[in-house]
Order: sequence, then C-alpha cells, then structure tokens
Amino acid sequence: MKFLFSDMVYIFENINTVTNDLLKKFDSLYTEERKIKSGKYCREDDKKKSLIAYILLLYALKKEYGIFEKLYFDYGKNNKPFLKKHKNIYFSISHSGKYVSVAADINNIGVDVEGYIDDYETISRYVFSEDEMKYIENGNSGAKAAKLWTLKESYLKYTGTGITDGLKAYDFAYKPDVFEKYGCKFKCIQREKYYLSVCSENDMTIKFVKEEDLIKLVR
Repeated sequence: MKFLFSDMVYIFENINTVTNDLLKKFDSLYTEERKIKSGKYCREDDKKKSLIAYILLLYALKKEYGIFEKLYFDYGKNNKPFLKKHKNIYFSISHSGKYVSVAADINNIGVDVEGYIDDYETISRYVFSEDEMKYIENGNSGAKAAKLWTLKESYLKYTGTGITDGLKAYDFAYKPDVFEKYGCKFKCIQREKYYLSVCSENDMTIKFVKEEDLIKLVR
C-alpha cells in the first residue's frame, strides 16, 4: 500500500478556556442551523464544543481548500454528515473533555478522541475482542481501552457505518501508534489522559490550533 498525500487533522485543546465573549466573535460565521443545534444542548460545555467544532471545521477548510463561507450540512446513510456545497470533501469531527478535533480530506476520513476509559469492564463485552481484553489487562488499562475505542470509532467513521456496525467486529490489539489495517492507514497520539486516532487512505499530519488562530477568521 502506497500513500501519496498527507491529510491534516486539527485539534483545539483549550475548550475549558473558551468564553462567551470568544464565541460571540464568531457570531457572523455561524449559520442559524448551527445556532439552533448548539442551543439544544443542556450543558454549557456541550454548547461550546458544538460551536467550536463548527469554527474548527471552517478553519480547516480554509487552510486546506481555500473555502471560507458559512457551512451547510446534509446527512447520508447512517446519518453521516456531508457538506451540501462541497460534496467532494469529506470530514470528521470528534470531541471529548477539553479536546475538539476535525479532519478533512478529498477521500473518506475518520477521527475520534476519548479520555482514558478506566471503567472499561462495563463495556468490554460489547466493544473489545478476547485478544484486546488481554492487551488491555496487561497494564495501563484505561489508556489502552481509550486507544482501542478511538481506533474502532475512527474506522467506523471512515467507512460511514457508524457504531451500528459493531465495535467488537474490529480488532486492534497490540498495534503501534502508526500502522495499516483493513486497507487503511491509522495514526494515534496520546495527550495527557486522552487518545486521538485517525483513519485515512493517506499519511496524516496533526496540528494543534490555538484561540488566536481561530480569531484570525474574523479579523
């Protein structure tokens, strides 16, 4: 398998410091659709993530493809979102804790971020294979469970089948942080007590984005 391109994955890791004043700076960029969606969340933290995820996707599309306009979405099989005006561009969004991540490419791509799963036993029968359980229980269990979860999720987002396809059907036990499997390329990074995994057809470059980077969109 030969990969000729490099996909960009953008990560915003400061969601806990995002203020309402910062969100208001982006007010002219939000669609009514995004405002309504974010307004449905009960928790303030989830509202922030919804709005920042939209802005981070806008940032990624401007950086990678020179697209800078309000984004409108439609939904395909298994409720997979796509851009109404740019159906040739695929994207994936994930957030957990203080992290929000976005990946975009001209081919299918999937990204997922998750905190350490210390209570992995409660989900193990639905998520992890026998080999994966052996791998998890051989030390650093919470970290390994998060790594495996994000690898599975990133692959299912890549294929567009979603969680309905079954996380347990795919085995990633004992894999390094960069590898190839199921006809795809995977990359993982560990940050504090979180794991992020990306699934793509190409090599991947991961970049961390700060508040000042996003603010440039409205200057």
